Order: sequence, then structure tokens, then C-alpha cells
Amino acid sequence: MACKVYETTKQINTSKCKHKQTRPSHIQLRKRQRTISFTETDPLCLSTGDSNMELTPFKQEPASEPINPRDPLNLKSTQNPKKRKYSKTVEVNNKNKESEQIECLPAKQLDTIVTKNKTYIYGNYPCYYGYRMESSQDPRMELFKSEIFQNKKCLDIGCNSGAITIRIARDFTPRFIEGIDIDPELIKRANRSVKYLLGPVVSKYPISSIGSAPTVKLEVGMFPQNISFRTHNYVLPSNEQLDRYVPDVSYDVILCLSVTKWIQLNWGDEGVRRLFMRIYKDLSPDGVLILESQNYGGYAKRAKMSPHMREHYRNMKMRPSQFAEYLTSEVGFVKREVLGAPCHSSKGFQREIELYRKSI
Repeated sequence: MACKVYETTKQINTSKCKHKQTRPSHIQLRKRQRTISFTETDPLCLSTGDSNMELTPFKQEPASEPINPRDPLNLKSTQNPKKRKYSKTVEVNNKNKESEQIECLPAKQLDTIVTKNKTYIYGNYPCYYGYRMESSQDPRMELFKSEIFQNKKCLDIGCNSGAITIRIARDFTPRFIEGIDIDPELIKRANRSVKYLLGPVVSKYPISSIGSAPTVKLEVGMFPQNISFRTHNYVLPSNEQLDRYVPDVSYDVILCLSVTKWIQLNWGDEGVRRLFMRIYKDLSPDGVLILESQNYGGYAKRAKMSPHMREHYRNMKMRPSQFAEYLTSEVGFVKREVLGAPCHSSKGFQREIELYRKSI
């Protein structure tokens, strides 16, 4: 029986394939002219010996690398994975010629650098009281007598991180003492210090108990119920507001320690006058002011911190040595006592601490 032989010609072009392969594949098409012969009795050409014939040369998918049985998910691919993007730099200070650039720093380390470049125009240095202490005890505490604070309502102006305020509340058992400062970060530090001194909770009342928890009565002046902190600028903006000012709470003791220099440099002579007048109004009839004023010699260095501080320093007419006369003759205090000067290795911290009484 005669077999009809049909010849078909198919040109396969793989030049458009953009995938560059490193090694040949059995699926890869060759660019060549091929003649495929088949018969009616053997349409699939199974009896032919042409092993290079492609059975399905149409619509083939792009060639891919063979699957590695040891790495079926191709986890160890030689291709470079996408790198995670990070924020490159954070500029801390633009004024410096070589501004510090931080590359992906932890938040704690970044806070340290930002704090280092901060300008403390209000004297709000972190742990400012700690600069004067060689140990954990502030030498000024030795000059304070417990009877001044015991069972009294007290106010600490410019408390900083609360070192003195906490010691008075813990050691002298005032009825209540409040610390105020213009810097909210220092107030946060003060509140954290109180929580640290409380220590961890050692016991809890069982939740499954039938009865209610017993009531614990705290004594008046018991630490830490006798202390609080808040952010506040004590200096009133103008003399008109000072004239209209009526205090909501009166205090038996007001502390103003190492604050007058910063108030005078930021608000001038009028600012320190308004400070003393408001203190007098906030005191009870038998109240006392405990004052520690800085020496005039330290003003010039700090006045360079900002233009308005330099301006107030040039216009200063009221010196710290004149505070005592102003408080007794102009403000209204009737008696002045010198508690002493704390012992310190630095002469800058050997300042007299004075006590002014509103009445005898």
C-alpha cells in the first residue's frame, strides 16, 4: 500500500526571547529549518528515529531553570534579594559646619544626642541639682530644719528634676509639697523618680476573694501622697496681671533655689520683681521664703546663650546683692535670717541660703 508523504516546513525563531540562560535546556528552541515527515499510518512519527523533533513547538512558555530537589522553593537563589529601606540620615544641628548625622540610631541614643545640643536658657539642665552633689545627699539639706516643713504646705519653684523636692517630702514630712518647673521633660523625670523610690509591688489582694479589699488609711504627710509635680511658668507676663492676681492656694513655705539668675536674664529686672511680689501674695500670713540667689559673677557667661538674655544683662540695674533690701523694704517681708552656705568643692555653689518671714 502506497503511503502518501506530506512535507511541511516550519521555521522556529527564538531571537525574541529575552531570557538569557546560563546552560542549555531540553525545552529551548533552536533557530533552524526543520522538515517534519509523517504518514497516515504513523501521524505521530513514532517509528522515525528523529529524536530532535519537537512535538509541541507552538505557544511554549519561556524557559526556566530546572528545579533543585534539595531546594524546591529556590531559597538559595543566586539573585540578590531586595534590600530593606531605612531612613538614611537625621540632621541634628544645622548650625555646625559638620552637622552630626545619625544613621539608623536607636531612639535612646538619638535622645542623648538631641539633649546634648539643647540650649538650656532657663537653667533647665537635666539633674541640675546633681551637679553640686558629690554623693547622693545634697549639702543644702543639712541647712534645713525639719520644723520649717513639718505638716506645712510647701511650694518649690524651679524644682528641676525634683531632687530637693522629693527629699523634703520624704525626710521632713510636710503636709504637702508641690514642685513646678517650666520644662515638661524635667517634670516627667521627677515623676519617674517618685515611682522609682516606691519600689516594686510585693503583694496584691487576691482577685478571687469574696470580700472587698481592706481600706488603707494613709497618715497626713506620708510619702509619696504628700508630693506632686506640674509644668508651670511662675513669672507673670506683666505688672497688670500681677495687680489683678489673687492666689487660689496659700503656702506656708516657698522655696526659690538657684532660680533668680535665669529669671532675671530671661525677663529682666521686672521679671524678678514680679517673682518676689507673687511669692509674697502666695504665702500665708505666717509663711516663709527660702531663697538661694546666684552670684552676679555668673551672669555674664550665661548671658551669651541668646540675644534677649544679652539685652537684659546689659540693661540690668538690680544686682543680687540688692535683693535683701528690696524684699524687706519694697515687698513687705519683716525679717531676714541666714541659714548658712553649703559646703561644696566649687565656690560657685557656696551660696548663702536666706529665710524671709512674712510676719514675726
